[in-house]
Amino acid sequence: MKLNLIKKSRFLKEETAYLFVLLIIRNIVRKYVFVSAFAKAVQDSRIILYFITYTMFKVLE
Repeated sequence: MKLNLIKKSRFLKEETAYLFVLLIIRNIVRKYVFVSAFAKAVQDSRIILYFITYTMFKVLE
């Protein structure tokens, strides 16, 4: 009975470590995705701003 408990606790420790690693990886991926999405949004807004200024200059001419 005691041996079984020790085996279970060791298994639980390994499982929690595995889950912890997964959590860290997930957080890193989420941060990377957020950063890349933010950079993409900045690029898109830059293009939109350029387009707006271009059309304004065309209208003013």
